[in-house]
Amino acid sequence: AIINNLPIRQKSRCQPSQLRIPKIEQRQYEHLISQSFGKLGIERDGQSMKHYLKELQHCLVEHPMAEAFTREDWQKYARLRTLEIVCMSAINRTESRGAHYRTDYPMLNEHFQNIDIEIEMGVALRAKQIKRSRETQAILHRG
Repeated sequence: AIINNLPIRQKSRCQPSQLRIPKIEQRQYEHLISQSFGKLGIERDGQSMKHYLKELQHCLVEHPMAEAFTREDWQKYARLRTLEIVCMSAINRTESRGAHYRTDYPMLNEHFQNIDIEIEMGVALRAKQIKRSRETQAILHRG
């Protein structure tokens, strides 16, 4: 296909036999989802998040892989995987900033002003802090 004189790559369809996701039990899924706001919401602490991360990872790794899966299976997997990424990032942000208050790190740390948490996805997920330069912008009103 060509759009605006630029070739667009064709979408490749993943064969069901190529993709494996864990078959997550509904009861465990609901348990993890029900805890998400309490662990990752506005007020959070490192120990609770680390424990929650272990629960998420255990669920994502220990369940048997599904030979075939439904849309609901995929949505459960994607939601728990997203919570895992959010949790890893929150654990690595050891300060209180914006709307998120860390009870174990109650103060804003200026060191983190230009630090982002980057999640690397490979064989395993890894979180690391990346320093990025940001330009300060000011809006001046002239009257």
